[in-house]
Amino acid sequence: MKENINDIVAELSATFINQVEELTENVTNQRQILEELMILSRNSIVQLNALKDDYHFESDRERIEFYKNTCPSLYAVFIFHEEKLMIEINKPVDLPESVNAYYRREMDAIEHYFSRYRFEYEYYRNGFTTLDSGFFLNRSIGPSTIEGNGYYAKHIPMEYHFAKFMAFERLQKHLIRQMLAPGEVADINKDGQEGGERLKWTGDVVNLVELIYGIYYTGQINNGTATLAGIVRWFELNLEVKIGRPHRHFIDITRRKRLSITKFMDQMRSAILQKIDDSYK
Repeated sequence: MKENINDIVAELSATFINQVEELTENVTNQRQILEELMILSRNSIVQLNALKDDYHFESDRERIEFYKNTCPSLYAVFIFHEEKLMIEINKPVDLPESVNAYYRREMDAIEHYFSRYRFEYEYYRNGFTTLDSGFFLNRSIGPSTIEGNGYYAKHIPMEYHFAKFMAFERLQKHLIRQMLAPGEVADINKDGQEGGERLKWTGDVVNLVELIYGIYYTGQINNGTATLAGIVRWFELNLEVKIGRPHRHFIDITRRKRLSITKFMDQMRSAILQKIDDSYK
């Protein structure tokens, strides 16, 4: 019985993480750690490439799942740890304000990548499947720009993009944590006043998604350049709500029959008009 390729990938990931932990415990020089990490990740990629060349997938669905989720998840581990360490190595030794400004620039770089590959990122973020065959079964189809080094050259382009999306989303969360002083609550969870209450979305998630799509399609943020996924992440972080795949909620919105499709916006409109009417009485 042949060994399951997903189990092998999981083992490679676990081994790499254990090696990272050992390195950080026993080595103090960050540049040396980075050099060792790159060697470890490249060795893992070489092993996986050899495995992929010999492995027979039982179906196209199995092959798509591997190149769409399994493999990118492993590469994302490599990318995240390397990028995280490079950010820390280049971090300025300065006042907290300057360090936070540095972290914000790194956040901007991540957003730039998401914006540059907006279509690919929306496809990833929303869990779309309609183009899977083209993106993950044929190496010659799909986004052609590969920004990785030679170790990623053999990979399907979309596979590499998915890996970077996974890694960069995790890196964003890391950077946000780094920008918060110990013991402080993020400003985004306050109402702007000292000791203010944390703000959380407590309404129906589908209502929030309706609002988000309205903001996105009317281009209200960043002069219309903000991605749908970026807006979703902002609301999730700032209002402590889990939206998940917004497209699934959008489908629920489009299926409304007896009620207005834009039910929540209609409710807001009625509430505002009622408030205006009451103010004239």
